[in-house]
Amino acid sequence: IENTNIILLNGAISLIHKKSITPFYCIIIDSTFIENRFDIVRELPSGTHLLTTLGCLRAIHERDPHLIKRLNISVTQNVTAPTHKTTNSDLGPLFKTQGYSDDLDVGYIDGGTVMAVGLQLALQLDAHEILLLGLDINNISQPRFYEKHNQSLKSGLLKDYQHKILPFMMKMASVCRDRGIQIYNCSSVSKLPYDLIPFYNINRWFLLNTEFA
Repeated sequence: IENTNIILLNGAISLIHKKSITPFYCIIIDSTFIENRFDIVRELPSGTHLLTTLGCLRAIHERDPHLIKRLNISVTQNVTAPTHKTTNSDLGPLFKTQGYSDDLDVGYIDGGTVMAVGLQLALQLDAHEILLLGLDINNISQPRFYEKHNQSLKSGLLKDYQHKILPFMMKMASVCRDRGIQIYNCSSVSKLPYDLIPFYNINRWFLLNTEFA
């Protein structure tokens, strides 16, 4: 995946140092991750592009306000959240109707996983090929690659799979097909059907890898 534009999600940001990766973007939208794994977040190199939420930004500021000054931060919001307030200029209702967003300056659709936000960012950036790495879901009883058994955070992926993740990925498969975007699932243990998003046999990394035109 050298010489490609890589979007790192949550704990995959630890690969920046472990594998000497310079990400195109990092995405963290869950303040719980900030609260529990700030040891990883604080290691983000200066100038890193971080797409995050106001809640995450607040959590970072509470722990290290200087980190905010070092990062290149963009703030988005969940337009499907019950607390989301719409205005006359807000495209939130449109995105809710179409099932995804390609303008994260307005907000993103909650697809049950941070991978969904990465996909919406890839659409906004006119990706022509998208490789999904680490979209497993089937092995949530195991610690993530950056975790140990005694520090593993609870996952809601299986709970959200049927009513959030699967419908969102069905929408993404349809949108990519209509736009002529090649999309592949690189997880060999994924719960997501390969007849929806085809399997591509690549060494499994836990991140989203996106190539742009």
